[in-house]
Amino acid sequence: RAAAPSLPASQAAELQRLTLRLEALRAKWAAAMEAKALQEARTRLNLWRAFLQDLDERREEPGRIRQEVRNRLIAARLREFIQDGDHLVRLQQQLQAADQGLSAHFVPGPFLLEPALKAVYPRQEYPFLYLQPKGANPE
Repeated sequence: RAAAPSLPASQAAELQRLTLRLEALRAKWAAAMEAKALQEARTRLNLWRAFLQDLDERREEPGRIRQEVRNRLIAARLREFIQDGDHLVRLQQQLQAADQGLSAHFVPGPFLLEPALKAVYPRQEYPFLYLQPKGANPE
């Protein structure tokens, strides 16, 4: 949504139409969407944990962070669909606990995703998107 002002008028109108449609579907199917979002967030969290565990066991290369961080990002983004406060708090705690292992393999670094997305994902809110393997040359 942050990129909407730079879209051509026809694409901005289509984005607006789809956003309104999504909100209507959210209202109609809120409980089902929340259950699915929670299930998917847990799956993505487990994939993220597996990557970090493989790093600890030296079965995975830190350079794969660019591919693997997408699972962490999706888990974070799915939070907006979860309305149950207990589930939301627990998910956030689990994400933060998993992220504790990042410092063993990574240091702050450049943005890991496509440059156009940098404005949407600020470092303060998404620090896991700004990493590089320890000992790597800054890009």
